[in-house]
Formats: sequence, C-alpha cells, structure tokens
Amino acid sequence: MNQEKAFLFITFTSGQNFFIKQIIKQYQYKNYFIITTTEAKEFNNFNKKRILTLEKINGLKSISFNRKRMINNFLIDIEEQYSDIEIFVAHFLNILTNHIYNRYKKHKHIIFSSFPDGMLTFNEYKITYLNFESLKKKILSKLLGLDYTVIHGSINNPFNNILYVYSHLSRLTPCSNNQVLKDIKFPQYQKINGNNSIILGHANQKKKISLDDSFYKRFKNKNKIYYKPHPRCELNNDLFYLALKEKLTIEVLNTRKPIETIIEEFHIRYVFAVASSALVNLKLLFNDIECFSFSLNTYIETKYINIYLNIFNELNIQILKNNNKI
Repeated sequence: MNQEKAFLFITFTSGQNFFIKQIIKQYQYKNYFIITTTEAKEFNNFNKKRILTLEKINGLKSISFNRKRMINNFLIDIEEQYSDIEIFVAHFLNILTNHIYNRYKKHKHIIFSSFPDGMLTFNEYKITYLNFESLKKKILSKLLGLDYTVIHGSINNPFNNILYVYSHLSRLTPCSNNQVLKDIKFPQYQKINGNNSIILGHANQKKKISLDDSFYKRFKNKNKIYYKPHPRCELNNDLFYLALKEKLTIEVLNTRKPIETIIEEFHIRYVFAVASSALVNLKLLFNDIECFSFSLNTYIETKYINIYLNIFNELNIQILKNNNKI
C-alpha cells in the first residue's frame, strides 16, 4: 500500500472546480482523485482515470443502482492504494458529501477539509433538523441507496470534523481553535485589454431587485454589456434579466464556464452583481478590474450584511446605493 496521502475532492459546481484546480496545482497534490457532477472542463488536462463523473442528482429521475456501485468502486480503488486520505468538501448539505462523511466518520486515517463555495467560506449558514431541503435529501438518499445524516447547525461543518480550512481570503475566514487555515493563492493576471461590462444574475427570483436610474446611467458610455445568468436559473424564468433588457441592450453569455475564466476572452473590465462571490475572486485575480455590488440590503438577510460589507470594503468592491441606502 502506498504510504503517501491521497486527496479526494467532491465537487458539484464549476465554481468549485475553479478552486480545486488551484489547490491541486498550488500544493502539488499529485495523488488527487475527483468525484464530480459537472462537465468538469476545468480538468481537461487531468488524468481521466482519477476522475469519476456522475450525473447530477435531479429528483426521482436520478434513482439508479448503478450510481452507488460506481461510487463504491471508485472509493474502494482509492482505499486499496492509500491508507491516509484527505477528503475535500464544500459543505455537507449535498447528498454525496454527506454519504461520504457517513462512510468514513469512524476512520482515524481519513480527514476532512473544506474549500470555498461562494460566500459560505465567510459565514456559517445554519439550518435545523426541520429544514425542508435537508429532509428532502434524506428521503432521496434512501431511494438512491446512500447514507445521509439530517443536518442541525452549520452546513459547512455540522459534524465538527473539518480539520483544514482552505481559503482565498484567510484573514476574513472564520476558523475554530482546532482547525488549520490554509491559503489559496491566486495568480495575478495581466492587465485587461477592454472596457466591456457584465451583469451577473442571481438565483433567488423571489427577491425583487429594484434599481434606480443612477444604476442604468453607469452603462451610458460603456462598450458591450453582457449578462451571465445564474447556473440555477433558466433564462426564460429570470425576472431580473427580463427587467434589465427593458432598459439596456445586453448580450447573454450562456456558458457554464466560471466568470473568472472568461474575463479576458470577452474583454470585461466592469462587473456588476448583487452579492456574488465572483466579485471577491475577480478582485484577487485582476488588479485593474472594477467590481460593483448593488441592492445588497434588499437581497441579503440583515444578519449577514456586515460580513459582506467587511469583505467588499477590504477588497475595494464598490457598493452602489439606490433609494434604499445601506
């Protein structure tokens, strides 16, 4: 058996892939393995034998005995090669990460680490045993033949088993005394050649985003204006997009690629979003990019506002004020 450690990454969004790729490269984790429910284009140059790609779980349509067999075979193959394994998860609300926790929770030579997933890195999103999403996943996991523990507390670390916390902004990342922070260092890209703008969509369509004329005037003398829908929102049902196109001439970028990877391709210098973690990532990647947050106070719960304000002020992300001032 190999005496070196194996590194297993569980990912279910392209944004998570972006961080995983950087962690593997920066820390030179050559014994990496990846389980993903994404197209995983970010891993095109990686060893395909070390990557298990699963169909994204989508309700009852996802029920398949083959899924559990594929997961088990992949994990057994790692277990037979390595005695020590470090498992990377974004959070435990996901069925797959929760199942893997239950599989290894009593193994002393297997540790868990967390890596960034949106703004979860900077705040602990907490739920109770009665949370509908968690209960729904419990039922679905039974049908899939996977183990799932209903969460009560922070979805980041509900079982107090996270040892290493990987973060791209360590000084603003909460961490307990028994955890170790590890930095993710972003490469600094060249100056951006262009003056195009992009507006990023958001997932929660129940939250109404109201923008005044001062917002739209910012685009008066700009070049192209792009719109990138949120991955979890269909464009036809995107109320925010429908409202924007009444006031602006915008071109939709229907790509699953993370925004961080297409800035140079589309010559984007100005980025507008409500509270997307992409604003943080982009300010760390590009020195001369300008990022703007709008309608923060109408979209984010009051108890989380100060967390966003501290992070945005730290990185010089401009907070636009409309009629509802922060």
